[in-house]
Amino acid sequence: MDDQLDASTRAYFAQESEIDRGAGSVTLPGLCKLYSADFGGRDGVRRFAERHLGEAPGGLRLRFAKFDWTLVP
Repeated sequence: MDDQLDASTRAYFAQESEIDRGAGSVTLPGLCKLYSADFGGRDGVRRFAERHLGEAPGGLRLRFAKFDWTLVP
């Protein structure tokens, strides 16, 4: 089950994140900002993202996408 959860998390981060080395930033899913305290703050979010992005955003400025609260039918 842990492998499935890790695979799902990697897929979510791949779909919802964007690394822009030219701009020096990585944009993570809005849920990461909303629940940043659960990750241990910004440093925890960065560590979690590094584990699941497959590409380390070290040294890049963290940005967060807006979370879309729209329900999909």
